[in-house]
Amino acid sequence: MPALRRVLADEISARTPLPFAVYDRVGRQLYPAGVVIGSIGYTQYLLGRGLYRRETPLPPDADDRATT
Repeated sequence: MPALRRVLADEISARTPLPFAVYDRVGRQLYPAGVVIGSIGYTQYLLGRGLYRRETPLPPDADDRATT
């Protein structure tokens, strides 16, 4: 499994597209890059539970679903 690191609150924002795919603590993808989390409260909930991202991004032509 690729190295994951915890997402910091200043890295994402509600109502704007995610700049990267996010994962739970065991490495399951929750949302791909570009998804908009429409609620500030839900964004805070996810951050509180633990939201993670890849330490190094995948190459642009890689299919992220194949590695999760």
